[in-house]
Amino acid sequence: MPETHPSYDLNFEKNFLKFSILKGGFLTDTADKIIMGTFPPPKTKLISQSEDYFFYPSNRNQFWNIIDIANDNRNLSIEKLKFTSKSLETFSSNIQRKASFSLQQKWAFLDFFSKVERRFLDSSKDIDLIDKGNIIGDKTLYQYLNLNSKIRQISCTYQTAFTNLAKCLQKDNFEITEIEKNERLLFYQDRKILINLLPPPTRSRIKLTDRVLEYTNFLYN
Repeated sequence: MPETHPSYDLNFEKNFLKFSILKGGFLTDTADKIIMGTFPPPKTKLISQSEDYFFYPSNRNQFWNIIDIANDNRNLSIEKLKFTSKSLETFSSNIQRKASFSLQQKWAFLDFFSKVERRFLDSSKDIDLIDKGNIIGDKTLYQYLNLNSKIRQISCTYQTAFTNLAKCLQKDNFEITEIEKNERLLFYQDRKILINLLPPPTRSRIKLTDRVLEYTNFLYN
């Protein structure tokens, strides 16, 4: 059965009315970077936390751990963003803090797939995602880039997002050149947009310190 991405749901939009986001992601008019994943874990794996949603919500995902470490390394006086315990805060208040921080950092969030089926019902693996709709096919990315001319970088957190994004853009006849193995330059209208692949925020052979450095270099500069 197809799953539609939570950020296309009206309840998601209601949580972020004060941020003036666009449908399909945490897409503000002040962001200059897009952080792009693939698709959230199955709802059954998130239900223990809350009905509310923000990007990289799984307790097993290290994205917000990496950001917390980067913030500490940069001596930023920011409360930990990783949600750890309902006894400390509600999940809805946590996602508001994440949203406020992302707005301050000029980060937008968008996942490549807007609708999927899973080969195995409860699988969170990208390899088990069957594309039933994506941000190129439904024009979400183009609409956002047209409305926000500040975007100069798209940082993908998974190989699946990086590969599919480049492939679909080329299929739509946009010029993309290879800079390095994990970096591409997209020529979009009168702009040059860097597309890069970050180390995965999930379990990885890459050391956590190295992943923190990569995220810091691309997201904070």
